[in-house]
Amino acid sequence: MTENFPDTAETLDSEKAKSLWLKTLNRADYEPHHWNEWVKENPLYNVTFANVDFGALREKVPDRKVTFSGFKFPMGRVSFVDTNFGHGPVNFNRTNFGAGDVNFFGAKFEQGDVLFEEAEFGDGDVQFTAVTFGEGVVSFFGAKFGNGETKFNGLKDEKRNGDFIFEKVNFGGGKVDFSMSKLGKGVVSFSGAEFGNGPISFEGTNFGMGAVSFLKTQFGDGNVNFHAAEFRNGRIEEDGKENGHVLFDDAVFGKGNLRFDRALIGSSGQPLKWPDKIKSGSEKLDYVNVLFRRTSFGEGDISFENARFGNGKVLFEYAKIGVGNVSFERTSFGLGKIEFFNTRVAADFIFMPSKLTGPHPLHFRYCRFLESFQLIRGHEDNEWKKPISFEGSSFNGATDIRNIHFIDIPDFLSTSFAHHLSLDDISYDPKIRYKSFGPVRIKMEKCREPKNACKLQRLKDLSEKNGNHSLALRLHADDLRTRRWNQTTMFPSIIDALYDEFCEYGLSIWRPSRYLIYSTLLFTLIYVHLTSKPFNEIGYADYLLFSISNSIPFLAISRNVRDLSLKNLFEVGDLSTVLYALLSAQGLIAAIFLFLIGLGLRNHFRI
Repeated sequence: MTENFPDTAETLDSEKAKSLWLKTLNRADYEPHHWNEWVKENPLYNVTFANVDFGALREKVPDRKVTFSGFKFPMGRVSFVDTNFGHGPVNFNRTNFGAGDVNFFGAKFEQGDVLFEEAEFGDGDVQFTAVTFGEGVVSFFGAKFGNGETKFNGLKDEKRNGDFIFEKVNFGGGKVDFSMSKLGKGVVSFSGAEFGNGPISFEGTNFGMGAVSFLKTQFGDGNVNFHAAEFRNGRIEEDGKENGHVLFDDAVFGKGNLRFDRALIGSSGQPLKWPDKIKSGSEKLDYVNVLFRRTSFGEGDISFENARFGNGKVLFEYAKIGVGNVSFERTSFGLGKIEFFNTRVAADFIFMPSKLTGPHPLHFRYCRFLESFQLIRGHEDNEWKKPISFEGSSFNGATDIRNIHFIDIPDFLSTSFAHHLSLDDISYDPKIRYKSFGPVRIKMEKCREPKNACKLQRLKDLSEKNGNHSLALRLHADDLRTRRWNQTTMFPSIIDALYDEFCEYGLSIWRPSRYLIYSTLLFTLIYVHLTSKPFNEIGYADYLLFSISNSIPFLAISRNVRDLSLKNLFEVGDLSTVLYALLSAQGLIAAIFLFLIGLGLRNHFRI
């Protein structure tokens, strides 16, 4: 709203303004001096071109051009409400709109470039609400806005082909509103733009099908809102290669809150399977990269809750995040790489995606988290289908990683934790291949991931340090499996494989119990075949009892049963060296399995 300007100021109405404009453009020198001289003599006027049809006036001016380049407007209000600019370029380059409100509400620009480059707006409100831009470039390059509200909301350009350029624009200190606008299929660039301390809204904005750039954009201390914005981006060339990104590299955000909740960022909003070859443009768009490299996020809260990323890379390399909370709750990620590299986070950080899939990794490498860090499964799927690495990162606050099934061994190499690390209910796939021999599965192939043993060892150390005994035992077992055949020779590897099979390195109580039962039944059958007494005189039960008593000889009753059974089940001629060797072998095997059962009980109850 224009301040310190009289409401009784006269207005240059549409007919008079149109006449003065025609006289100015039809002068031999084509310069705006005639118009500017009138403004100099009438500095307190309002000027209106409301409802003027410049399409009809193009035939009356040289080269059919509509230009206000270099024009200066008085101090009052300027109106182009519902103005039709017709077919052809429109030029407001270096126009000075005075100090008052400027209103282009409902204006219609048809085919042709629309240029407001280096235009200057005063401290009044500037409104481009519900404007329709046609085919061609729309450029506000280097324009300057005052401290009033700047509104580009409700633009209706979803199908237009042409770029929106707001590079190096100074938006002043007022509110900036691009909400609910549709910006077409071209590039949208705010590179090098500077926003003041007023709130900034791109809520519900559809940035169209082209690349979006906020490269080196300076945001003020007001809140920045991209709630439900759609960045369905990535211009696709005929050869199928994309040349567009969603780019926030080197952008600087101030003290206000930043919202990307429910935004579609580099995503068409449609599911995409890997590794399908996609030919159609709308699906190919999902491979656009989203880049926040070297971005400074200021001190406000940052929300990506319920946002949806496409299948391109999502990079937060060398980013700096201030003291506000950071939330990726229920965020959906596509197939591409997610990288937090050398990122400094001074806020509480929550990463709880609803979807995390694809062959490319999730990295939190060489980051510094100064406050709490939470990595928790989302509500839809507890299996994370991405490799994950925390290599080289430091965590100064409480760290909570839980309820996750990793498809690989998470990498905690060279990490440091100043406070407690919670690793509750996590599992992983050690990628160990087995070869079966009947009911017995033994790992025969060498591990193809040389870092797996180191990753398991580091994760085991962290589990022990933070009191997660059961996880530490599982990690120790997988560590031994990984080293088998790689760092040990043939015979020790065979012994190690048998130890794994019979009791899972002391983790299982059921396995040695099962094999003890199997061995008892096996020796029962052997004893039946060794006796010379008729089978119908005795029966299997007696031989089974004899085998059981030989498996647990430390019980007093077992000794009595065994001695009595030897007399009743075997003839004197049956008591050969072979029988005594079998009895000794069974006793030894039973002792081994009993020991393994005790080891499993000890580890299970941590005696």
